[in-house]
Amino acid sequence: MGATIMMPGESPTPNERTRPRGVGGCDFLTDPSRSATETALFWLPTASPDVITILALPDGLSDRPPVSLERLDHRRDAPDGVHLLLGGVHQLFSLDGTIEPPLGLVLPLDDWLPASVAATLALWRTLRGRPPAEARAPTRQRRARLVLGLRALDGRDAGASYRELASGLVGPARVPDGPAWKSHDLRFRMMRLVADASALRDGGYRDLLRPNPRSLR
Repeated sequence: MGATIMMPGESPTPNERTRPRGVGGCDFLTDPSRSATETALFWLPTASPDVITILALPDGLSDRPPVSLERLDHRRDAPDGVHLLLGGVHQLFSLDGTIEPPLGLVLPLDDWLPASVAATLALWRTLRGRPPAEARAPTRQRRARLVLGLRALDGRDAGASYRELASGLVGPARVPDGPAWKSHDLRFRMMRLVADASALRDGGYRDLLRPNPRSLR
């Protein structure tokens, strides 16, 4: 499987690029023939509190039996350190390249600390074979709106009007005819969906990786 480190604002090196055969001279960060579920994405610790930073534990800081990393799904050696995926859920970043016990953690003392601690405890539960805690994830309603927004954006980029978007997404029976459409709530809803999805496409998707500010108060 492929593995990609997402570094906002930084381009991949030539060795990290994939050039599809017979498609001009365009380079891609990952193999475009693979689906999203076949590609391992690595985020930097600055992008998400769910990325756990580890390093070799200095001598004398613990006399407890160390915990070993098991079920590593992906490993990516990079100039900044070693990126790991464990159990298909947990992402770790080894600052000094060490992945053998004893290991320590780096938890920045910032406003993401509660979310970072939650991610660390979730990893600990996995390593101990305990059932996972409740995951921090968008609600079902939020996920449904995200999907609807991306569908609306795809349609808009393909040249569909807002009326056509509404007809395709909610059904033609709910779309009013004539001048009533211009002031109808459904039209403004389509406009908001496209605007929100455009913001996600233009970099706002990284906000999905971050904790809700209200949960940090």
